Amino acid sequence: MTSDSWAVLGAIATTASAIVIAYQSIQTKKSVGAAKQGAEAAAAAVGISQAILQETQLARIDTAIPRLLVIAERQNPRVDRLIARGAEQVWPEVIFQLPRDANQCVAVTISFSVHSDGPGMVDLHAYNEESFSVAGVSRTRYGLLPGNDISVSYQILRTVEQWVELAKSLKNGDSVKPHKFGLWHRGPNDADAAESIEIHTYGTALQEVQDSAGSWQLVPNLMLAPQVQPTIRRYWLSVSADIKFPSFDKRAE
Repeated sequence: MTSDSWAVLGAIATTASAIVIAYQSIQTKKSVGAAKQGAEAAAAAVGISQAILQETQLARIDTAIPRLLVIAERQNPRVDRLIARGAEQVWPEVIFQLPRDANQCVAVTISFSVHSDGPGMVDLHAYNEESFSVAGVSRTRYGLLPGNDISVSYQILRTVEQWVELAKSLKNGDSVKPHKFGLWHRGPNDADAAESIEIHTYGTALQEVQDSAGSWQLVPNLMLAPQVQPTIRRYWLSVSADIKFPSFDKRAE
């Protein structure tokens, strides 16, 4: 063969090699792409299965958790001042004088009702172990049976100085935070739900006596309107391990 023939054959061989390499590269990319798609599909299937399992667990928990109805109505609350021998009801003619009575404690009693449709008993707890009363008995928890109703009362306790500051803020149109009282309960299982219910109350018990600087008295015909907030439900994968459902840790109803 001539040198030109060898050159032609060499070029052909080089081209063929390049074609083979290119083909192998394409096939490799296709294989990698197919493997990636397979992995993504498998991951999606696992995610769907986990979501279905999670929804099934949530549905089971929702079915088992007791259904509560909490009602708080506009009311004329009892007001007491705390003295050495206990509590003494405050009437409109009682005058608090500042600064003399600044640290005198004045308690406003708020009432509301709770009804349980079940299923099962509800073990009600107050936030921060705050005390509340059922049928005149002070407690920090109460077992409510299905089908039963209870009347619950609690106290908003502030000093005269704090009530006065609140009254001034309201008069000036300032934004004020409500008093918050909360109850919560949780199911008996390790994988269960906990519900919390808050009652918010705005307003003040005292008003300034006209033409008498530093003198304050009970608001005549005092009316307060406690507001029941939407129930907050938190779902637990494991209460003992402190693990919540990752995407359903809170649900308001």
